[in-house]
Amino acid sequence: MTIQRPVPKPPAKRQSFRPSTRGSLSAIVETPAAFTDLAPESPRPAELLMGIRAEDGVTLSALDIACWEMILSWTYDIDPAMEARAYRIPTSALRRFLGEYVKSAEVVASFNKLADVKLTFGSAARLYSGVSMLTTWREAEKDDEFLAWQFPEPIRIIMSDMKSYAHIELAAIVAKKSSKYSTAIYKWLALEAAKRKWIAGGDNRFCVPITPDELADLVDFVRDEKGSYNIGKLSAVVSAHENDYDSVRRFKASGKPIHAKRRGRPVEVYEFTVELQAPSPQHIKPNYRPSNLRELGVGGIDDPRFMVQSDMWVRAQRAFSDANPTYLHANYWKLWLTALSEAVDSKPLTSAWDKRMYRGASLLDQIETEGADKAAWGLIVEEVSSPDLIDFLRADVSRGTKVIGLAECDRRERVGWKADKKRAAINSYYDRHRSSSIPEEYQTEATVVYKPEEANAFDPVTYFDFEPAPEPVAMSFDTCSEICLRFKPVHIDFLEAKAFSLIKSGETGGRKVTVVSTYHDPDTAGTDTWEQEIDVDFEEWCQLLTNLQPHLDGPEVYQ
Repeated sequence: MTIQRPVPKPPAKRQSFRPSTRGSLSAIVETPAAFTDLAPESPRPAELLMGIRAEDGVTLSALDIACWEMILSWTYDIDPAMEARAYRIPTSALRRFLGEYVKSAEVVASFNKLADVKLTFGSAARLYSGVSMLTTWREAEKDDEFLAWQFPEPIRIIMSDMKSYAHIELAAIVAKKSSKYSTAIYKWLALEAAKRKWIAGGDNRFCVPITPDELADLVDFVRDEKGSYNIGKLSAVVSAHENDYDSVRRFKASGKPIHAKRRGRPVEVYEFTVELQAPSPQHIKPNYRPSNLRELGVGGIDDPRFMVQSDMWVRAQRAFSDANPTYLHANYWKLWLTALSEAVDSKPLTSAWDKRMYRGASLLDQIETEGADKAAWGLIVEEVSSPDLIDFLRADVSRGTKVIGLAECDRRERVGWKADKKRAAINSYYDRHRSSSIPEEYQTEATVVYKPEEANAFDPVTYFDFEPAPEPVAMSFDTCSEICLRFKPVHIDFLEAKAFSLIKSGETGGRKVTVVSTYHDPDTAGTDTWEQEIDVDFEEWCQLLTNLQPHLDGPEVYQ
């Protein structure tokens, strides 16, 4: 008897990777005014970022180029696979996307012009020429008019399968600029910037040199019959690029000509300096629903002037986890409250408060001009790149807890809640438990109180020349073998989830100490202890203690 074996199915064809858009145009088609706040970005293949030229001497204006880029972005947003036969967009939406002062007639004229332009693009491996930009037509319905189009096959292929790509910022593309050639320079630099990653506290600058001939080919600069071009005008385009694209968030770029050291000092090369910027919060997914944020206690309400979206702190934790792994979303929120109280009260915590953009009076100015959300993100980026207030709060746990607690009291008072008792309790706790392990740069000069009546008092130690007994050395983290913690009366299940799990995570390397936790179970009315050996350094212990602070009943004891 023959056994019929099932024929194995061929493996499923793996879908090629397609980069996603950042911010959906189709989501704001009914409210195009949100275009600037959304700051959408769309991916482009390398073939359409550099070396693209219009044939037959056709000149494309800045509006023509912006219209083309918006059409590409709209198409990729709704159909990344580029499988549909035709696409369309409301004329009114495209007009508002292209700028506040653009007229509908200008948009339609640019759209129709694209149908008559043929392009040359690609690389030495595969060069396309004579490719139409679009096949266009218009559709009118009862409520609106639509602009419709189809793409030729070469553009459809390279847009659906990007081997090398970079995201371009559409708000920067449609902004007014002094030269249409600035857009070509920007797209080339965007491709160069995409090859590198911003590193907090690192050197995020790099230089890209390019010869005048290479740049003229790159931007399709106008030439005469002999192939010559005006080097002075090309240099003017390079010099103006920084101002034309100062709204770009991914990087900042400036260019300058480098002259040869010979007679006539001709331009030998153009040098572009590019500085990468920190990621923007709207392009970082928090992976939390608003209801989840409320359940986790992320963020809180505040004065409307200082109100920041709660998911901002989760985005910060995700964006800077590599640069600042010990900082969680709650820490970033407390950092913001601390900086805000420092600025409102005009009481500096560190000497750098008047030298930074997002501290002191400058922070209030930034809140006024760009809003609390952007100011909060600017503070976080500034501190992650070059810590100052973060180091201040980490330097001493007791003092940091006091400063953060008082900042929380300020927030409560701003929203109309009472905080007098909480403020008094925080001050009292700090006065009784201030730590002596403060780095020298954060120590304040002690006040010396002089008492005249004690100047000539009898001192038996001095009189009889006795050797004074050595004062007992206060036990600290560096010298103790045990750290005793007392927790507030709560259920053991809550402690297991919120406190004990944090203590168990202390295995990052440092010195080994035993944490003895004493807790009181309200159900059994009994007191019990739990011991756990951890291996952490002082900074990590301070962070762990800060996270445990809401659950502790009194200060820690070193033994």
